[in-house]
Amino acid sequence: MKKTLLVLLLIASLITTAFAAKGQEVMLGVSSGFNEEVEFHENFDPTTRDIVPIKADALFYLGDSLAFNTALGMDIYIHNSDSSDPSVGFVADILAYYRMNIGKNADFLVGGGAAYKYKGETTEIGPLNMTTYKHTLALLASLRLQLGITDNISAFAGADIGYNIVNIVGGSSDLGSGGSSDDTGETIMPWAIKAGVNYKF
Repeated sequence: MKKTLLVLLLIASLITTAFAAKGQEVMLGVSSGFNEEVEFHENFDPTTRDIVPIKADALFYLGDSLAFNTALGMDIYIHNSDSSDPSVGFVADILAYYRMNIGKNADFLVGGGAAYKYKGETTEIGPLNMTTYKHTLALLASLRLQLGITDNISAFAGADIGYNIVNIVGGSSDLGSGGSSDDTGETIMPWAIKAGVNYKF
């Protein structure tokens, strides 16, 4: 819980900095890529979950050396079983970067932040409906390459790797009066590659 509060305080301070900064540049766009969550179990081989994200992306340049990025969207979970349809969850990323200019129209961003994910699903088991949900919060290290194509249009590519500090799962059924939740205690490490385009206002 203390870790979660510290992350939320960091996010609040970054948002305050972003809106207080003078002379900032704002870029809005879309991104996609490939994510994988690697879950480690005691005495078992790690298991993985494959995810394709689709996000709206906002990048703020705060002066010459700082950048702030937030992205909201959905995760499409690709199940290993051919008989299972993909499922969808919600994702929100907040990242702060140190900005390094590496050319006339290119910037390399190095930093980190946090990613929150929520996934809920309802399954029919005979005559009953079973609802399950999962909340996770990960701390991330992040790299991003920003390339200017025109004065207003840019393309970007990046990579993230992190560690989940919150893994809460729960569920309920038609027989139950409500849901329950529990921190699984599992070690989950997400990583991602991503790319997209954005427009500078």
